[in-house]
Amino acid sequence: MIKHRDQTYLLNEEYDSAADLETRIQIQEHLNTHPQSWFEWFFDHLNLPAESRILELGCGSGTLWIENMSRLPEGWEIILSDFSLGMLEDTRQNLAHNQDRFTFQVIDTQLIPFTDAYFEAVIANGLFDHVPDRSQAFSEVHRVLKPGGRLYASAGSQTHLHELEALVKPFLPDVNYGGAPEEFGLENGFAQLSEWFPAATMHRYRGALVFEEIEPILAYVLSEGTVESALVGRKRAEFIKFLEQELAQHGQIRVTIDKGLLKGYKD
Repeated sequence: MIKHRDQTYLLNEEYDSAADLETRIQIQEHLNTHPQSWFEWFFDHLNLPAESRILELGCGSGTLWIENMSRLPEGWEIILSDFSLGMLEDTRQNLAHNQDRFTFQVIDTQLIPFTDAYFEAVIANGLFDHVPDRSQAFSEVHRVLKPGGRLYASAGSQTHLHELEALVKPFLPDVNYGGAPEEFGLENGFAQLSEWFPAATMHRYRGALVFEEIEPILAYVLSEGTVESALVGRKRAEFIKFLEQELAQHGQIRVTIDKGLLKGYKD
């Protein structure tokens, strides 16, 4: 199975904890040219009633809520879930001072353990390109949403982080960054959601990561588990030398951020 949809690999290696994800988030937060952080921008699009039940599938490290804690309406009942218990425990620790605002639960997106029409909103931030049976996942999300409920699903475009891939591919030809937009991305997301959410809309988030030193770009590259294990020894030394040459020649390395939010509405 392809790594980004291999549930055993994702559960036991890539997302067994939030460490690698948090590395990428921190670098994106500090080196992003967009005037808003991704998570502030995302939260701005959650146009929900003051009294709402919200389920986040694949909650990652909980950064969406950490960055927007002061903005949470008191009436929001929020369930944070992930397929990985390790990731979920890291999220619980990250939100330790505000745990009373959240419920934490291990959930497989393909089999959501809630009754029909239970939630006002379901959030899936960069999740669906990791799900083996997306049709089943979309059906489950649709089922647990109330009439008028909303799906907020983020995805990358075909150009998202493509310069990063271009840097690494001479050394690791099969590398993949920015998720797998060929599986579920901005270009094909509407078509995949259309059976369940025909009135979906798109909102795009564009910027760039500007690297002027080797350390953060190397950290970003190695935060992908398959890269860290394969880019070793002489190959890693050659890659570092290549980065040094690129920075010496150009002064910086710019990496495209082009991702966005697909909002689906249940009739």
